[in-house]
Order: sequence, then C-alpha cells, then structure tokens
Amino acid sequence: MNLRRILAFAPLLALLAAPLCAHAAGSGFDAEQATRAWFDTISPEARARSNAYCEGGYWLQRADLINGRPNT
Repeated sequence: MNLRRILAFAPLLALLAAPLCAHAAGSGFDAEQATRAWFDTISPEARARSNAYCEGGYWLQRADLINGRPNT
C-alpha cells in the first residue's frame, strides 16, 4: 500500500480512536496490569524460545554490520 494513502487516512483513524482512548482512560483500565495478565498466559518454554529468538537477532545485525552487508 502506498504511504500517501496510509497517511491520508491518519486523521480519520485518529478521530475514530479518540473516543476509545478516552473511554479506556476514564474506565480505570490499567495497561500494565493487562499486559502482565497476557504475559502470564505464556508458558515459560515459549517465553524462553521467544527471548532466545529476539536476542539472537541482535547478533545477526551486528554480524551484518561487521561484514559490511545491509540488514534487509
């Protein structure tokens, strides 16, 4: 999708999202508590695999930097 098309809809999306944000802010919604509750549903094995995958990606980026190749 063209970036100009996406940016053309940004004001509309902001207008649509504003009432939802206001409702969440006024309803006592705690984003940290919700995030923690979601993280608690992930098994320790799955979290370990995810962490290993994400942390390993940084080494690949460093290796590309050292080798002079762009990371694409």
